[in-house]
Amino acid sequence: MFPINFTDDPKVLWSIILIIGISCAAVTIKNKKGFFKNSGLYSLRILLLLLLTGALCKPYIEQPGNQALIPIYTDISDSLDESLAQQALARAVDMHSVNSVSRVVPFADDTQEISLRMQNPRYTKLKDDNNRLNIGRSNLEAALKHALQNNEKQVLLVSDGYETSGSISTVIPLLQQNGMRIYPVIPEQFEAGEKSIRITDIQAPLIAKKQQNIQAGISIRNSLTNDTAGSLEVTVDGESIYTENIKIRGAEETRVLVPLQMLGEGIKEVITTFTPVEKTYPSSSARTFISGEKREKVLLISGGTEDGQYLAQTLTDQQFQLVQQQAGSLESETLKNLNDFSVLILNNIALNQLPSTFPAAVKQFVSSGGGFIMTGGNNSFGLGGYKDTSIADILPVHIVPPQKEKKRLNIAVQLILDKSGSMKDNSKILYSKMAAVQVVDSLKPDDYLGIIGFDSTPFELLPIAPVGINRDKAKKRVQLMFPGTTTKLLPALDLGRRRLELAKAGRKHMIILTDGKIPDGPARRPHYLQLVDEMRRTGITVSTFMIGSEQDFILREIAEVGGGAFYRTRNVSSLPRLFLDDIKVSTGERTQKEADRFDVRKGDGTISSTDLTAFPVIRGYVQTKPREDANLELVAYANRRAEPLLASWKFGKGTSIAYTSDASGRWSYYWVNWPRFHIFWNDLVETARGELDANSIQYDLKHYVKGDSLFIETSIYSSSIPGALQLKIETPDGQTSVHPLRALALGHYETRVDGIQAGTYTATLLAGDTVLTPVVLALSGELFGERKGQGYNIALLTRLAKETGGTVNPERGLLSAMQDKEIIRKPITQYLLLAAFILFLLEIYSREIGFRLFSIFPRRRTTRNRKRA
Repeated sequence: MFPINFTDDPKVLWSIILIIGISCAAVTIKNKKGFFKNSGLYSLRILLLLLLTGALCKPYIEQPGNQALIPIYTDISDSLDESLAQQALARAVDMHSVNSVSRVVPFADDTQEISLRMQNPRYTKLKDDNNRLNIGRSNLEAALKHALQNNEKQVLLVSDGYETSGSISTVIPLLQQNGMRIYPVIPEQFEAGEKSIRITDIQAPLIAKKQQNIQAGISIRNSLTNDTAGSLEVTVDGESIYTENIKIRGAEETRVLVPLQMLGEGIKEVITTFTPVEKTYPSSSARTFISGEKREKVLLISGGTEDGQYLAQTLTDQQFQLVQQQAGSLESETLKNLNDFSVLILNNIALNQLPSTFPAAVKQFVSSGGGFIMTGGNNSFGLGGYKDTSIADILPVHIVPPQKEKKRLNIAVQLILDKSGSMKDNSKILYSKMAAVQVVDSLKPDDYLGIIGFDSTPFELLPIAPVGINRDKAKKRVQLMFPGTTTKLLPALDLGRRRLELAKAGRKHMIILTDGKIPDGPARRPHYLQLVDEMRRTGITVSTFMIGSEQDFILREIAEVGGGAFYRTRNVSSLPRLFLDDIKVSTGERTQKEADRFDVRKGDGTISSTDLTAFPVIRGYVQTKPREDANLELVAYANRRAEPLLASWKFGKGTSIAYTSDASGRWSYYWVNWPRFHIFWNDLVETARGELDANSIQYDLKHYVKGDSLFIETSIYSSSIPGALQLKIETPDGQTSVHPLRALALGHYETRVDGIQAGTYTATLLAGDTVLTPVVLALSGELFGERKGQGYNIALLTRLAKETGGTVNPERGLLSAMQDKEIIRKPITQYLLLAAFILFLLEIYSREIGFRLFSIFPRRRTTRNRKRA
């Protein structure tokens, strides 16, 4: 059994005694004949009163629990190097923990009121969560007095031993008097004094432009006389993105430029750590914060899945907030709320596929400041019926009505692809598959396609059928082709002939691909040529492709008899291009604006929509004419004729861009495979975004500290600002305040925040109702007296441990032997309240019904009662 305890206030006991005395006196006076008259009922009421009074005193039972956790008092002031502090904290956890939970008490100029129970505590998070404690000061005296108030008997201390507030000498006698032992914990490797290698500064922009690479300058000072090699690591939000082995010359400071590639949007914590090769010297770290601008919200409306596949993937990879819509599934709610988007892209979609009110809404959207891009294709510009519409009004080009031309005959293509064992060498079969996929992409929906793979026997991957309903299936089936055994072409050739004869197409063409290792070629030459001759007479042409330098036994003759072309290549990566060239030649497709090659050249205007200056060739575009006031950036050039490819202009408050080639790969085959395709489209969207986007207001922010005031200067680089400028500040303790900006000069503003301390401040610029990208200002403790790079004050930490009976870096077994059992308090208030409620019911029952169970003496019949009887 364990004794019942009440709250530590001694007044409680006297209150209970007083209540009992008053209650007994009141009962005696009322009954006049003594306390025991009706003593049962009154005793019940007194007991009820005592139970309620006891419940208010918060009673509890003490029981011994598990082994108590020694608190880890952790200095989070700015004099400590984060990497060294993390090592010491991890070491302290390992020294004392009897389970995975630790009692951690962070302190700086002030101390956390209660200990934090944490699993695997991380120093930087501990510092971030508690920097309201004023990390610009370190007060060991206040921290250890806090431990005394909490009756701690042993304390693990994670600190560098440098004080900028209070005095340890004041508290040591109190520690000795109360028998509190202090165990300072320091990293295993450290360098005392000024001699060290440390990171002194990180120079990086506060704001990173959207999806653009930036550089950070890391300054490292070597105060040693000898050269020191080590590893420099940079992490972003805990993920390592850069590592380099460097050498720092003795007694010099070195600046290292580190690329930070596309950090993405939001506030990013960047930590740099230098770890010397020589373990004698400690590692050093520093951190800063970089804010990535929020990506634009883009609405992409495409005529079909194939039109938008490359563009959608590119915009998604660039982390734009992309919303996709397609013809036939346009959501009216999305179209009503165009102003929610920064940029609208119409991607090869015909006018009759859009709602009737849409063109006028687009015109209003751009006029009000939105960005607009139209791409080319067979359903765009004049081919899409946009002439004389509201959308035509906003374009930087004049729409040319479509010319009436004879529609080309549809084509049926049969691919005969070698999948014998020799094709596995040098990635032959891989590029064979890629070439087949390019053919699939190049064909129109009403064309036909069939695919046959062959080794010792033919394998029909895809029966010949219209491309429009089989395109995705064809691409998937191609991937099922794997190298097999020997090569026998003739059975596959005959199967392909029979399939093409059944196809309902105006033109029929067969493509044969092999590495030339056809064992039966010379022996069965007449059979091959006879079969190909029969095909030619029925309107089927045949082209052959040979990979490698093997002797050509029969493929050239097959192409000559078949009316096609013969190709030999040693570079298998050229197969996709050669396949597409052969399709063009064999089908005779030569429409007015489609060709094997149009060069892309600079137009009469300036190239302002992109920083790129060199571009791949294109295979087609939609004919337009430039407007006089437009900026003609790029032209498609062939046969001494140049026509618009990329044009832009301002319309109202917005920007409109016309790109007359497609983005699906049909005309832009070399573009979608271009390594800078994503840069081109990122630049176009960035240029098109209009004033509706908050990020169009470009600004820079600088700050400095003077006394206890923070001065923030802001430079605005935008000509129009939608409202009054204010700066919202969130302090380290989570408090927010809004400060008006005072104009110093045109585009240059300043504000002042008083009563500051070390820590991280989030600053958000407000332009009217527009909220711009927030930035984080990290005010170092060095601005308030803290100094990094001092190492550890070994003399003070050793003195503190020695004079309190502790040791520096104690053994875990030593601490375990000294640890007391944790006393667990179990409250019993709820049980007293339950008992009081039961007694209350009994009191009512006894008073109203006459239940005499609790009477001490039985009631006796008096003479008066006997006479009445």
